[in-house]
Amino acid sequence: WVNTNTAAATALMGWVAVEKLRYGKCTALGAASGAVAGLVAITPCAGFVSPMGSIFIGVIAGAVCAIAINLKYRLGLDDSLDVVGVHLVGGWVGPLCIGFFSTSGTNPIATNGVFYGGVTSGAKLLLHQFGGLGGAGRGRAQDQADPVPARPDVAGHEGALLHPRQHQS
Repeated sequence: WVNTNTAAATALMGWVAVEKLRYGKCTALGAASGAVAGLVAITPCAGFVSPMGSIFIGVIAGAVCAIAINLKYRLGLDDSLDVVGVHLVGGWVGPLCIGFFSTSGTNPIATNGVFYGGVTSGAKLLLHQFGGLGGAGRGRAQDQADPVPARPDVAGHEGALLHPRQHQS
């Protein structure tokens, strides 16, 4: 739990630093969002990074997610709970950081990341991760292309999506 706690604390500090630089003040909501961003980012990589790596992952996640929150206004997203800025962005930052901060000293089955001397293995890992992100994006685009039937109010969304032939009008 050391990595989890450390990443949450340093992400809080990263978020608060961005708020202080941008607005001249910090908020309690920003601090809480920063801690959540750190928890989201460290979840996939806690078993592969050292506590020092979790410090950097937390700071990066907190700062990047704080910056991403402002994009919702520019893009016109209706995201009152900041799910996209915290969970989506933090969920991408964490796994990508494995390629930089993973260490076989923490987990013997892990390969060393770029910052621990594993330039080749870390670069390979990053390429696999970017390939996976591209695949996930294509899958999401396919989900967007499959429309819900015209009358989901009759059958409910779940029934209409699970059994489309039975619920067509």
